[in-house]
Amino acid sequence: MFPAERENGLYHALEKRPEIHTMLVIKEGKIVVDYGHGLNSNDTIYSVNSVTKSVVSILIGIAIHNGHIESADQPIEDFIPEIKEMENYETLKVLTIKDLLTMRSGLRWNKDFEIARFGQRDMIEYVLNKPFVQEPDTLFTYNSGTTDIIAIILERATGQTLLDFAEENLFSRLKISNYQWEKHGEHYEGGRGLHIPPYELAKIGYLMLHNGVWKEERVFARRLGGGKHRNLFRWQVFIHRWLRIPVVDREIWRGKGIFLWSRR
Repeated sequence: MFPAERENGLYHALEKRPEIHTMLVIKEGKIVVDYGHGLNSNDTIYSVNSVTKSVVSILIGIAIHNGHIESADQPIEDFIPEIKEMENYETLKVLTIKDLLTMRSGLRWNKDFEIARFGQRDMIEYVLNKPFVQEPDTLFTYNSGTTDIIAIILERATGQTLLDFAEENLFSRLKISNYQWEKHGEHYEGGRGLHIPPYELAKIGYLMLHNGVWKEERVFARRLGGGKHRNLFRWQVFIHRWLRIPVVDREIWRGKGIFLWSRR
C-alpha cells in the first residue's frame, strides 16, 4: 500500500528537517506514516492556528444541516442586528455568511488589523465597523476577523457556545476527546484557537475527504446553498475556509495543516 523504499526515504528526509515535528499519512483509512521528531508525536496536542477556520466552516455546514441556519446566503443581519447602528449599514445589510466564509466581505483589512484584533474586546464593532473598500463577494482579502464573526453567528444561531456545539455535533461523533479551544473575551475564537493532536485532526480531514459522511452517517450538508461557490468540497482559494493549493509551492503558516488527496 505504501512501498517500503518510499517510506524509508521519507523518514530519512524528515530526520534532516528537525523543524518538522510530526507527520501523519493515512491512506485508504490506514496509517502508513507515523513520524514524530524527538519528544513530539502525533498524539501530542498542538495549536493548529488557522486550521481552526476550516473546522468553523464545518460547524456552519452542520448548523445548516440541523436547521439552525437557512443557508450560507442568509444575511448576517439576522444574527447580528447591531449592524443597524453602524455607519456602513447600507452595505452591511447585504453581507451574507457566505461573504464571510469566502473572505470576500469587502471590508478593509490588513496585517496590522490581524495583529490588533487580539487586543479588542468587541469583535463585532472592531471587524464590521471597518469601511468597505469594494462590494461584497468581489475580491478575496485574507481576514481572520470575519471568522471570529462567524463563530459569534454560530453561537447565536444555535443557542450554544461554539465549544458545546462542536462537542455535541462534531467531536463526539468522530470520537475526538483530546482538544482545547481558546476564548477571546466572552466568545470562543473563530480565526484560530483550536488545540488538537494530529491523530484527532486526521479524523476531520477524513470526514472532509468523504464529503461530510462519517461511518455512513451524514454529519453536515454537502452544499451550503444555491449558486456559485456553495459546494463545500470544491476547494478554491479559501472557499468556505478550505484552501486549494499546489502543496509544493505553498508554505503553511507555522507548519500546521491538513492535506487531502482524492483520486477522481
